[in-house]
Amino acid sequence: MSTKRTVLTASLVAALVGCGASSGSKTPSLNQTWVEASAATSSGQGLTFTSDGKYEHQVISVLSANTFDDEIELGTFTLSPDGHTMTLTPEQWTCSGNLASYTATVSFTGGNLVFAVSGTVLELEPDTATASQGQITEGCFTTNGFVANALAPVSP
Repeated sequence: MSTKRTVLTASLVAALVGCGASSGSKTPSLNQTWVEASAATSSGQGLTFTSDGKYEHQVISVLSANTFDDEIELGTFTLSPDGHTMTLTPEQWTCSGNLASYTATVSFTGGNLVFAVSGTVLELEPDTATASQGQITEGCFTTNGFVANALAPVSP
């Protein structure tokens, strides 16, 4: 696991186990790490965008106090001229098979990122959590449960 993924994973883990993230009052930059955590479902998501057009999307599920499943998608993104439509092109992920490019609408509200894809709307906070540690298994969430799998190129 790369250092960057370790930090994002650790931040999501920290948010899920109660350290949380808080939003600031200044206008945020898209190019940072964003997190959404749900204590009710013991799960969370993280999105990191960088100024060189790369992104990382993680979905984490808490299995116990220090054991987690983590689905990862890495790729590139472009923004429309108005900054409200993003095209994401996956390059690697921890599931198998094809994963086509997709679009999302993006906006900011109250310092949070609103990210909408195919009818699913996430409101993510800037990541300010202190990193935590735990046993993390990379893989894929399927209809039959979680399947451990290494990060690999997206199939054509």
